[in-house]
Amino acid sequence: MKKILLLGLALAMIFAVSCGGAVPSAENATTAAGEAVPRPTDTDPAAGDARLRQLAVNGMPLPDFDPDKTAYTVSVENADSMTVEAVAAQEGAAVAAARDGASVTVTVTSKNGENQRVYTLDARVALDARVINHNGANATVTYVIDDGDQQTAVTVMGSMAAKYPSLAASFALITERLAAFQTVEGADGVLEYLKDENGNYVYSKNNANWNFWDKMLHRDGSDGFEAVSHSHTHKYWGESDVGGTFDFRLSNGKTVTSEAFPRGNVSKEFWGSNQIIRELGQRGLVFVRPGLTHEGQGLTASPGFWDSMVNSGAFIGARGTYTHPDKPETMLNSFTAFGDTDARFFLKSYMVQHYNTSPGVKTEKGKSTPEECLAAGIGYWTDYIDAAVENNAWAAFCIHTIRPDTHVGSGHYIFTSQADALFAYTEQLSAENKVWVANLTDAFLYAIEWSTSAVEAYQIGNDRVMVSLFCREDAEIYCLPLTVRVQLPAGKTTASLEGRALPTVEEDGYVYACLDLAPGSEVTLDLQ
Repeated sequence: MKKILLLGLALAMIFAVSCGGAVPSAENATTAAGEAVPRPTDTDPAAGDARLRQLAVNGMPLPDFDPDKTAYTVSVENADSMTVEAVAAQEGAAVAAARDGASVTVTVTSKNGENQRVYTLDARVALDARVINHNGANATVTYVIDDGDQQTAVTVMGSMAAKYPSLAASFALITERLAAFQTVEGADGVLEYLKDENGNYVYSKNNANWNFWDKMLHRDGSDGFEAVSHSHTHKYWGESDVGGTFDFRLSNGKTVTSEAFPRGNVSKEFWGSNQIIRELGQRGLVFVRPGLTHEGQGLTASPGFWDSMVNSGAFIGARGTYTHPDKPETMLNSFTAFGDTDARFFLKSYMVQHYNTSPGVKTEKGKSTPEECLAAGIGYWTDYIDAAVENNAWAAFCIHTIRPDTHVGSGHYIFTSQADALFAYTEQLSAENKVWVANLTDAFLYAIEWSTSAVEAYQIGNDRVMVSLFCREDAEIYCLPLTVRVQLPAGKTTASLEGRALPTVEEDGYVYACLDLAPGSEVTLDLQ
């Protein structure tokens, strides 16, 4: 028996050569009379066996070795130091091995020189691979516009969108402005919300408002804009779904008795509102939490309400109510947080308005002139975005209304020139690939997939890389492609997928290819 040991890549030489003369072709020989003489196979002992009896890598026999299987992929930490040991099945057979990069070929020639068989081993070497932010951007920025002001929608989706192609936004709609749910007296005499035979809420449309949003969300140029649920009424809705009245305490300590609620009122605020959103042709995957009020007092809904939302599976996440930060960093969202299901329903956001535009000029709510508010600038808002870029984080904005620069009044609004400057800033950073401006649903999908996914990449042989992306979430919902960065093997500088060249970046002496990959998929990159 002939035994051969191939050492490291650096040796790259043949350690044994075949015995005898040239190996005949695979075609059958003929007699002088022209009759065909069947050529013996390479496993026929009478003609000479050209198979291996044993094949081992780094001293370990291949667990799936079969003498009749000639192609193998083997996992190693380093192709350069991989050793291959081959033992021929027939005594006296010649075994020769050669290495070409991360591939090894073992050629067995039978003792009589008439047969030959080639075994190929492609090294499978793990490469560094990871999910990064969309298209490699440093940060994500979302603009959520609460309450559904139509004048603001026309401004954002009209003149602003025309000027800033990267602009995307989510309009959080209070759905009672689009439709009124019908109630009916139940069999036990308790008033409840009417549902049809399919379990859907029955409502009557406010045609003017419904048609406005239906037109805005489906016209040309509406890509990137969406409507999401902001509850049905934006008001205090009771303590449970049983209906009736409830006693609760206001933030000033006063005890108040609620209005009488029909049965199912809490569910109507969540599921009924979202039904309207979906029937507008929207995805209806995220919820924007309202700042509930009663008698002018801010309220916090009981945790049980949000627990039911989390457990229902009807929503993938919710934005929290707005906050005014002392420092921009306190409002940033880390992408790693969204592996925690509970965290998905408390996305931090920063509400911008005309009287808190700059940390250097603290204008006072209700007492500042338009000139004073405009003079304050938007430095605090852009600092928030800059902090997100620096920390590779998600900056979520809450905007209510956009008004002309001459507007005087109370309420949560920003001036048109301020909105223009804010959107221009993210447009500039988007062009530099520092931010991805996304609507709320896309940002949630990406963040959740990112924080619950794993990517693997392996070099196979000399000219291929296999990349696999796994995500533990429901593939029917979480199917937004993620941007994956894959290290290329040493000496390789370009990669392509299905004939399309992939963008590459150099970092710390390595070349990385970037591609968008849907969760649950596996692709093969070709290397050069």
